[in-house]
Amino acid sequence: MKIFDTGILIASLRPDDEHHNRAIIELDNSKIVITDTVFSETVEFLRRKYGSQEAAKAGRWMLDSDIEVIQTDMTQKTRAVEIVAKYPGLSFYDALTVAVLEGFEEKIIVSFDSDFDLVKGITRIGN
Repeated sequence: MKIFDTGILIASLRPDDEHHNRAIIELDNSKIVITDTVFSETVEFLRRKYGSQEAAKAGRWMLDSDIEVIQTDMTQKTRAVEIVAKYPGLSFYDALTVAVLEGFEEKIIVSFDSDFDLVKGITRIGN
């Protein structure tokens, strides 16, 4: 399973982003799967940086597209707390993505965030 991180989504939505073209290529070549926290992070980042209209536009795009949003549960959140303790470089949201990936045979994160490289057993695409 490949899960996409927030940075990929933001870069794909912002033509002025330095990673825009790479993000588009990654999104075009895959089924897009994100966690509910990636959804929330994306909308909130865009709201803070570019305003409510830009955030709402992104939220509608994610809701109206074929993006699969995985709802995280308390077991995964509990595991994410353990992951944060083990890998201090990861945010809680990134640790939650790792916790979700642990439930899949293929553990791939599509991300520009090199902090994921610290986690054993996770493969990052998007260098």
